[in-house]
Amino acid sequence: MKRIRHFGGLVCLVLAAFTLTTLAQRQRPTPEATVAPTPAGTPGATASPAANPVASPSPTPDPSGSGMYSGLRFRNIGPAVTSGRVNGFAVDPTDSKKYYVAVASGGVWKTVNGGTTWSPVFENESSYSIGAIAIDPRNPSTVWVGTGEYNSQRSVGYGDGVYRSDDGGRSWRNVS
Repeated sequence: MKRIRHFGGLVCLVLAAFTLTTLAQRQRPTPEATVAPTPAGTPGATASPAANPVASPSPTPDPSGSGMYSGLRFRNIGPAVTSGRVNGFAVDPTDSKKYYVAVASGGVWKTVNGGTTWSPVFENESSYSIGAIAIDPRNPSTVWVGTGEYNSQRSVGYGDGVYRSDDGGRSWRNVS
């Protein structure tokens, strides 16, 4: 359940970016869709419909009416939702393809193949918010996790102490 919730924020961001880009493209008038109006009282104003060019459907108007959004482009400016913030990395000193990622409101994730695939390794503990992570440099199977988020943004996940794993994240025990 946690995995779906945390990746759901990323999916929402991608869909929002796609929607904004699509709307921005629809709001830009094309040259063939723009027809200059004929001022009232001029000879062209009373011409038959066959004499006037048929205008293509105009794009959806800018809600502000000023065209001020037409120059906006989607760009990545960092996290804007409360999930998905990475608080730390812990890299195995004997194998650089094996490392752990501490997520502010998403537990601990582990990769053994340089980030190609990920597995959650902190799902069954009583805290989901992670503030710090470290690997014992003399024994890479020992991993320390400090729970509780220290980087507050619009929401805070409280922790319940420090956890230690002596088997590379397969099991944890609260040591504080």
